[in-house]
Amino acid sequence: MPLLHEFEQQGNFLFRNRGNLPLLVVAAGVPVAYFTGKNCPPDAVGFNWYEALCLFVSLSGFVMRVFTVGF
Repeated sequence: MPLLHEFEQQGNFLFRNRGNLPLLVVAAGVPVAYFTGKNCPPDAVGFNWYEALCLFVSLSGFVMRVFTVGF
């Protein structure tokens, strides 16, 4: 079963590099966030529904992970 073997290889790679891969993602994301950031004046305050939704999804995933590890 070549597909099963491929999944196993990918899983082993991700497990071995689970500490380094988030650093790679952050290193790639910081320049993107910096160069595509909003050019708002400092006194412009507004509520962005998209950012609130992203924060909610992120925090709900974090809470789900905490409960999963707890049980």
